Amino acid sequence: MNTVAVEARHVARSNAWMVSAGWIFSTMAVLIFLWSAWAKLTQQPGYVKEWERIGYAPSALTGIGLLQVICVVVYLIPRTAVLGVVLLTGYLGGAISSGSGTSTLPTHFR
Repeated sequence: MNTVAVEARHVARSNAWMVSAGWIFSTMAVLIFLWSAWAKLTQQPGYVKEWERIGYAPSALTGIGLLQVICVVVYLIPRTAVLGVVLLTGYLGGAISSGSGTSTLPTHFR
């Protein structure tokens, strides 16, 4: 067996590991987003209570939950996955930004 064949097999094996790790991390992120969207769309009592404590109207939960589901669906479609990542990043950035103006963050983050 020549050197090129051995190197190609090594690259294929390391790429398979990276692809598997990517699938695992992507699946975990999608499940977390979908759980959060489910809690918003079904108006779970604990979620509504925390939402009000932060200072948001419970009526906004449905819209935010739908936006979250749309972003996840765009991410799950292979042709639009990059756009989905950008939308989800913006969603999380907005969540962090809106939370930074409230007293919900520890003092060393303000």
